[in-house]
Amino acid sequence: MKGHLGIIIILVVVVLALLVSTITFTVDETQDIVLVKRFQSTVRVIDGRETGSAGLHWKWPMPVDSIVRYDSRNHVLVDSYSQLQIDGDANITAQLFCTWRIKDAALLNRTTETVEETEDALSTMLTTTLKNIMGSYRMEEIVNTDKDEMKLDDIEEKVLDAVKVQAMEQYGIEVVDVGIRELGLPKIISQKVIDAMKAERQQEISRYEAAGKAVADAIVGRATAAKQKILEFAKRKAGDIRTQGEARAAESYRKFREQPEFSMFLRSLETLRTALSDRTVFILDAETMPILRWLRSEPTLETFSPR
Repeated sequence: MKGHLGIIIILVVVVLALLVSTITFTVDETQDIVLVKRFQSTVRVIDGRETGSAGLHWKWPMPVDSIVRYDSRNHVLVDSYSQLQIDGDANITAQLFCTWRIKDAALLNRTTETVEETEDALSTMLTTTLKNIMGSYRMEEIVNTDKDEMKLDDIEEKVLDAVKVQAMEQYGIEVVDVGIRELGLPKIISQKVIDAMKAERQQEISRYEAAGKAVADAIVGRATAAKQKILEFAKRKAGDIRTQGEARAAESYRKFREQPEFSMFLRSLETLRTALSDRTVFILDAETMPILRWLRSEPTLETFSPR
């Protein structure tokens, strides 16, 4: 009897647990939006982000009440590539990305069954809106080396404004952000864009080269003028030194003419001092070397007395 009682207690506990699980559910405050549906009609929407909404909740068991759970966090949709025609009959390909979140879960549940269906509808909406908007823009407003000429920010803002209203009205979702993820150009247009970019870069190079040459010419001009001034100053200074030297030489020549023998003696000594400056030993014949005549004859002061 005791064994049967234990089994009965376990069965009662299991039944109660199953019953509780069918009439209760939890809502996470960080990621849950829960719809309580009664006979397929929404009777309650519980958003865990709202104060006091998270936690344990009660409902009637199936098949009376059922719940549908959505993720309240931001969703990121990366759209597929779309071929677009812009002003001037040029074709490009573009890929959009989109960030969205659920705002009206009841409306979303009435229009689509799953999040995947919602993103498919949103993708179609984005592509159609982008095609309508891009048709009025020129190529240079989409691809350009000058960021001030590019209008991608304007395009993204217009797509966001258009899709935001439509998505909220039709599906109850809020589009937070829209951006162009990638742009692709046909080969012939890509080459034209590259050539245009090269031409613009070459113009920049020529402008910098011209500015550099002007600066270099100015520096060379100033250096040439300074060199000319220095040379003229050096020439004047050399002329003054030459004039002073000639005056002193004339004075020396005058004195040499007054004492020619003494002058020759001094010149001979200077020549001898120069010849022997490197401590070189010379063996010379005094008879054939006039410069040594003064050493052999032992000149005296009387010899060089004024006449």
